[in-house]
This record gives sequence, C-alpha cells and structure tokens, in this order.
Amino acid sequence: MNAPTTQNKLPSYTLQRVINYISQNLHQEIQLADLAEVAKISQFYFCHTFKQSTGISPYQYLTRQR
Repeated sequence: MNAPTTQNKLPSYTLQRVINYISQNLHQEIQLADLAEVAKISQFYFCHTFKQSTGISPYQYLTRQR
C-alpha cells in the first residue's frame, strides 16, 4: 500500500521532465494541455499531482519561473 504522502504525487522523473519542458519553453505560450502531454496523463490528474508534488499549481509555478 502506498504511503498517503506519495500516493498522489508525480514520479520524480516525470516532474523533472515537466520542469525541463517549462524551462526550455518559457519564451512561448505554455498550455496546461502541453504539460499534461509531457507528463503523459490527463489535464485534471496532472494539475492535482503537480500541486501535490510542488505545493503550488502549474500556473503558479510557471508565473514564478517567468
């Protein structure tokens, strides 16, 4: 059984792939659908697991990086 703290988080390699994508594409418009595609999961699940993994929403993360 998974521990509650890791159950709804992105695997570290997936989170790193998404963060790399954001870093490489900051000069372009990045849509939620793009990030979910990089993570290979649905947009809804991506939003939930990204926030569980980082403590902030994908939008907040993107805004802070810019």
